[in-house]
Amino acid sequence: MELLAVAGIRLGVTCAGIKYPNRRDLVVIEAAAGTRAAAVFTRNAFRAAPVTVARAHLAAYFRFYNEERPHQARGYRTPHEAYFGSAAAMALAAEAVV
Repeated sequence: MELLAVAGIRLGVTCAGIKYPNRRDLVVIEAAAGTRAAAVFTRNAFRAAPVTVARAHLAAYFRFYNEERPHQARGYRTPHEAYFGSAAAMALAAEAVV
């Protein structure tokens, strides 16, 4: 199966022998500076170190983006402040605000 090219992304595969010998089982992804990407992580019980590290980095970024970084579109409040502030202003539980 041939994959379509994605601007700013280069892929490579190799045989690492992770589960079976002589099977292409490792993907290397290079993202050019400024490239935006999303990822899907395995739900297997075993997670390799790169997956664990990537999950930690993404969690830290999302925490920063939602709880620390003011957004112009939100009146220079964080999404967290805008969401929970809206609930408080209407005297509602945060879960009640959609």
